[in-house]
Amino acid sequence: MLRLGVLAIVAAILTAQAPIPSVSQPPPNSVRAEAPAKAGENKPAQNERGTEKSPLIVKVVAPPNDERKAAEEAQERSQQAVMERNLADYTWYLVLATCALAAIALVQAILFMWQLLYMKAGLAESAAATKAATKASAAAIAIELPVIRPTGPDSLLYVETLPAPNAPYGGGVYNGEIPPKRFVLSDVGFRNVGRSHALLHETLIGWCVASTLPNEPQYTETFVSKPGDIVKPDGEKMLSIDLGIELSAEQRVQLEAKVAFFWLYGALRYFDFMGEPHEIGFCWKWGREVEAGLYYFFSASDVPKAYLRRI
Repeated sequence: MLRLGVLAIVAAILTAQAPIPSVSQPPPNSVRAEAPAKAGENKPAQNERGTEKSPLIVKVVAPPNDERKAAEEAQERSQQAVMERNLADYTWYLVLATCALAAIALVQAILFMWQLLYMKAGLAESAAATKAATKASAAAIAIELPVIRPTGPDSLLYVETLPAPNAPYGGGVYNGEIPPKRFVLSDVGFRNVGRSHALLHETLIGWCVASTLPNEPQYTETFVSKPGDIVKPDGEKMLSIDLGIELSAEQRVQLEAKVAFFWLYGALRYFDFMGEPHEIGFCWKWGREVEAGLYYFFSASDVPKAYLRRI
């Protein structure tokens, strides 16, 4: 009996602690038995929310602060877009300006080259005209310049003794085959075939006994002309030099053997009417030009050019 009483008390305690099921909700872990659907009856619509046919849409509502921040960001993005567009426009304008400057520079370069070529052509024409004018002027002046031609020594005088400088002397005209041992060249002559007078300055004289002349003349005597000594146009002038010459025995032997000749050469220096200096060289050889002719000094042409220079 005592045992039955204890069990009854425990059962009462457990019954008191167990939850009382709700009328609107079934007890947990309970399975509601559904009656099988009869034929021809529609099954109740199932809840398809959250499936592929009806997905869930979650709308996030931003707080007021986030809306203001979004507006500021939108404004910044708009300003940034405007700046980028302005920068693109500026870059395009800069490209156009650069192209325009390049085109202008190219045109300027072309104009500069054209102007340079035009100036070069003008300078060439001017130089040609100046050269032509200079030649014409020089030709016109040259026509009026004095033109001197040497006429040779007047005579060769043989003497017994050589006269002293500036002393009187006497002798005979010589025209033999070989010059005598002692003789005097009294003067040399020049003729002016130009249109203006020539003012004489000095006469250079040299001589030698040789088969051929050296390349350059060696003048041994200088005769200075007197002030005012001129040769008029178409006039002739005999310059007194009174040059005494004595030949050595060896030189005469060479002349007799006809292995050498007696050469007389020189140069006349004078001024034209504009005061410009001139010089004319001459060279003579003792002998005869024809077999039966007389012996005298005749102009030699087969000599080095330095002996016949004209300046």
